[in-house]
Amino acid sequence: MKQGILLDVPPMGASKASQITAFKKEHRILTHRSNACHECRWMAVKVPPRRLDNNGPIEGMSLFDMAANFCRLLDEGGWTGYGTGELSAIRDLCKTRGIPCEL
Repeated sequence: MKQGILLDVPPMGASKASQITAFKKEHRILTHRSNACHECRWMAVKVPPRRLDNNGPIEGMSLFDMAANFCRLLDEGGWTGYGTGELSAIRDLCKTRGIPCEL
């Protein structure tokens, strides 16, 4: 009778996609994919704690509204990151903002 080989298989953890989603939620990061630019297809934006023009709340504002209203301020303030993929854009943003990123 043959005996099988026992392997030490680590338990399945959370998928990479769910880790990214949880990280984005924890750090208030929104991402957007664009077909317009090949070098920086993805943009990640850390939602500021308040509006950059001090004119009302930022809660509920979409990424498009933030970009349309505060594009220059977001870029100059280091609230954005860019990359060829979603993860690289998040890592770029984290590097700029000094957020520890273990993704």
